[in-house]
Amino acid sequence: RRTEAAGRRTRRLKRGVLHGRSGGPVRAFLFGASRTMPPIGPAWLTEGVQVEVTMTEEGLLSSRYIATVLEIKSDKAHIEFRDFNEEAEDGSEGEKLLCEWEPFDKLRPLPPPPPSGFFSKLKLGSPLEMDFEDGWWEVLLVGAAERTAELPKYIVEARRYKVRHIVPAASLRPAWKWVAAACSWEMHTEAPPPPDVPKKKK
Repeated sequence: RRTEAAGRRTRRLKRGVLHGRSGGPVRAFLFGASRTMPPIGPAWLTEGVQVEVTMTEEGLLSSRYIATVLEIKSDKAHIEFRDFNEEAEDGSEGEKLLCEWEPFDKLRPLPPPPPSGFFSKLKLGSPLEMDFEDGWWEVLLVGAAERTAELPKYIVEARRYKVRHIVPAASLRPAWKWVAAACSWEMHTEAPPPPDVPKKKK
């Protein structure tokens, strides 16, 4: 998929030979011992792993999209988005998936599923993330549309974009926060302060 906002950010990338990083042993003459190269980046971040990328572009701000890590170098990772395509020369959606270099602080592992009984404990104002157009977006619970046991639906609001959606539980998940220092997950239960919404120019 390629949204209008995503189209503005794509760039043509050559998918040629990747510059691999050396992971072989390096001889060190310190005390006559040999050492190996230290790992690059967080321990969980390896080539081939799927990650979520925090988007910072207008129209996609604070949403998260899935990508696969192709290469790791210095403080960045070369990733291939699952749901964005490169832009063709004529401005249309190309056939190749979009590849970009992203800093480590914009990447996180795929979060775990909601814990048992999560939805039964929700209350108005609970922060959540909603599956929308192949990405996950920050929302707040503002009401219940249906209370049927078979398919309960919830009313959520994306405050940053001032829109509401009615979605089933399958399209929602906890507002997970990845704590990089502890290499663990935390679940937000209190609503964050209102985001800064850019004012439209007159």
